[in-house]
Amino acid sequence: KALSTILEETKSYGSTSSSSGATTKSSIFNNHTNKMGTISEEHNSYLAQNLMANAALRSGLLGNFMDFEAPQSPLEEMTAAEPTMPMQSSPFESPIRQIPAPAIVQPLDQAPSDPFKTSLINLLLERVAFPGPHVYGYINLHYNPRISIKKEPINIGNEKYIVEKQLGKGTFGTVFKALDLYKNKSVALKYQKPPNKWEFYICRELLARLAEHPLRDNFMDISTGYFGDQVSVLVSDYMPGGSLLDLANTYKLKSGKTMKECLVIYFTAQMLKIVQAMHEVKVIHADIKPDNFLVYVLPNYTVGLQLIDFGCSIDMTLFPNNATFTRRVTTEDFICCEMLDGRPWNYHTDLFCIAATTHVLLFDTYIKLRKQDGLWSITQRFARYMKADLWSIFFSDLLNQQSG
Repeated sequence: KALSTILEETKSYGSTSSSSGATTKSSIFNNHTNKMGTISEEHNSYLAQNLMANAALRSGLLGNFMDFEAPQSPLEEMTAAEPTMPMQSSPFESPIRQIPAPAIVQPLDQAPSDPFKTSLINLLLERVAFPGPHVYGYINLHYNPRISIKKEPINIGNEKYIVEKQLGKGTFGTVFKALDLYKNKSVALKYQKPPNKWEFYICRELLARLAEHPLRDNFMDISTGYFGDQVSVLVSDYMPGGSLLDLANTYKLKSGKTMKECLVIYFTAQMLKIVQAMHEVKVIHADIKPDNFLVYVLPNYTVGLQLIDFGCSIDMTLFPNNATFTRRVTTEDFICCEMLDGRPWNYHTDLFCIAATTHVLLFDTYIKLRKQDGLWSITQRFARYMKADLWSIFFSDLLNQQSG
């Protein structure tokens, strides 16, 4: 029942998505409910997997791979404990500000084939009267700030930061770790050229739509956005635990093995719940991968995930009901089967990318696919010790979300 509980808890995907994407299965997780119920009791429940993951953390299984010291409590004490919640909010306090109601905008009359087109994004930003209700923390600059690593403070708007190191660099932007001198806390600065107003909008809309949701803090929050005419700087919490990809790589480097299966199940459950919450408020991330889930550790040593990088996200409330798209993305190893088949897609891309991310954790390799008798499957073979029946169902459901 290891994945039975995970999949059962997420069976509402279908009914949720059907209101905004009719091509999605009525429930991608319902097909094998009876079959999964017959799987032997030796397969632990989600709660048991949670306990195992935290027990492993306490015993140093994950503690050795993350930037903190695991306590020396015996496993028996951990497994005897009864957690109050299987998933908990992130350790970062939500900003002290009034969260506005979500933007209310008349959707377009027709869905475009390409939801990522720059001209469309600009049109949608005008349609929502950006920044709309999300003016708190939105700062319009009359100059384009420059960021470099140095000991002296730099000024961005009215704030001062000491930029300590570069965390990552992409085609259009760079992420730095910095010290916010006013708040005396470490932050991440995402420097982008050209400016990315869309990511600010999506993150603020998610915060507004999930204001009362227990998983609200499992989504990146942009506390401040600085916008010049050529550059933007987005300020968010700094997460010292790194990403799921960092954790998987470090785990393999230090242990010589792939991540323990119970931990993969635990992280997969978290990813499913986070993405389910996002889809319920009609947002598609569209760039889910192990680099975009950051890992954090609560004071009680529960491990959690936070989803970041919403620059490619799609707000389905701005399109007609049941809108689908045909644009094929070019992110290698994260192209959903609907795109490979030339079929329309919407929420499918996120669910496929959860499968692709789980594949990285489980096998330490990116997903490779084959199609036989009209069905997609992974080419990787399961090790003898793995719960092959459960994983087969998991990958089959997420790779084959539409018939035909």
